[in-house]
Amino acid sequence: MICLRRASADGIDGEDCPNPKRSTLVVELVASLPDDSIVEILSRVPVRSIHRFKCVSRVWRDLITNPLHRKRLPQTLEGFFYSDVEFHSGCADAPWNYRRHAHRSFISLSGRSTPFVDFSLSFLTSHPWVRNDIKLLDSCNGFLLFANGKVAEAYGTLGYIVCNPATKQWMAVPSSGLSYPASPAGVSLTYLLIDLAMSPHFHLVQIWQNGFWGEIEVRTYSSETGVWCHRSSDRRQWIEQGGWEEWVNGAAMLTSTMGSAIIKGMLRFVIFDMVKSEYQIAAVDREGKTCRNIPLLPAYKHGAGSALLIGQSQGFLHCVREHARREINSPEWAGLSVWVHKDQENNEWELKHKVSFYKLFGKTSCHDGRDYRVLAFHPDHNMLFLVQHLPMKLISYDMDSKKLHAFHTPRSSHGQFTPYVPCFLESPVLANKE
Repeated sequence: MICLRRASADGIDGEDCPNPKRSTLVVELVASLPDDSIVEILSRVPVRSIHRFKCVSRVWRDLITNPLHRKRLPQTLEGFFYSDVEFHSGCADAPWNYRRHAHRSFISLSGRSTPFVDFSLSFLTSHPWVRNDIKLLDSCNGFLLFANGKVAEAYGTLGYIVCNPATKQWMAVPSSGLSYPASPAGVSLTYLLIDLAMSPHFHLVQIWQNGFWGEIEVRTYSSETGVWCHRSSDRRQWIEQGGWEEWVNGAAMLTSTMGSAIIKGMLRFVIFDMVKSEYQIAAVDREGKTCRNIPLLPAYKHGAGSALLIGQSQGFLHCVREHARREINSPEWAGLSVWVHKDQENNEWELKHKVSFYKLFGKTSCHDGRDYRVLAFHPDHNMLFLVQHLPMKLISYDMDSKKLHAFHTPRSSHGQFTPYVPCFLESPVLANKE
């Protein structure tokens, strides 16, 4: 077995070798292998190590950055798709006739866009049947999910689009048949699940609730069958086997602002359990058949504050909590805490990091929504991304080095920021390609 060391002035990063003196021999051994063998080895190591391996030699750097090898090597976070909407009033004769204009752009972490990815999505928007105001709903492993039309129509007859900006492949998906909830308090969430390392097919999971205490509908789509399944008809089976009886019959309320994550093939999102009067994380499989709940860091157990966002980082479920001061001159600590859920059996959360508001924003009293918003976790590093409202800027915070980096000034701090990790593998399912 070939063992790789830290990529620094001394060697390479990866697993630690028992004997440091062997590092030079290991590098020489690997360097003597054919390029295809080296790429095959690199394709099996974590993406965090891939970028450090560029420091080994110019040969390795050229191998890793070669476009021909991108398909085989794991990729990391490239940046964020940003979108917001403007409403323009109609003419003097019809002032009620508002026009909706969608703004889309891509925010690169490095400050320069990858030339191999069409971030403008022109391969989609050039088609006459694709609405100019398609709404980005979700991203998963390099693939994007769009609602093809206005928010109120997207869940009706217009359907969805699944695409890969890196390969310019796309596929239209019919509507599930559910219209947008009539109640202002209604929620309709549609998630994309795809992992080409496991299967070429993708799944959509749509979860719908009309009002705070309305019954929850769940519908799923598989690209393998090409049809939507209405899981509500299987409720008796769910009650007997799947665990849905805890919240599907009006006992829970969906939330749309606290993020989601895919951990070990299970979609995880936040609900509010009416019976227990606490937030919980629901875990649903890609077919919508099985549901399990885990507690979401009760405030009374982990101190004052509230959960803001869940997400996936380095294979584990993470959660950010806000600890805000109740009074302006209070001496209590105020800031963010990051928790990781590693103990699957006992459902225990472990404190990973704490950072004060003063460190992040230069002031001691801040509130989510008013002063800032947590956007995402980095999938491969101990890093948080936030947007500060005033002054308006995007910020990354490295939990290891405790360094802040302001890397972009967005058009608006209230738009939608969707993380994007490119995938250069072509999908046999997405048949359309420019």
